[in-house]
Amino acid sequence: MTRRVRVWDVASGQPVHTLKRHTEVIFGVACSTDGCFALSGSGDKTLKLWDLSTARRLSSLEKHNVVLCVDCEPRRAVRHFRGTTTHGEDLGHTTGGAFTDA
Repeated sequence: MTRRVRVWDVASGQPVHTLKRHTEVIFGVACSTDGCFALSGSGDKTLKLWDLSTARRLSSLEKHNVVLCVDCEPRRAVRHFRGTTTHGEDLGHTTGGAFTDA
């Protein structure tokens, strides 16, 4: 288990970036359907939104419980990510740049 997300170039099979801002194990990662963004959720009770082209953290949302899973809704016109915790708490959502509490 790791506290980092490694981003790979599928065509070359080479690593491109390593996303390193979580302080505990990462339990879930979701990517936008266009491949531009990723959302990671961790035992450090945070969700982090990343720009995959630059490896820059765009936003971070801290909650009271461990983040177990994250997902992306590909059918929305805007990027829509969400996460849930060990207690089933809805962590809010983001439309690409910053989080909005649920």
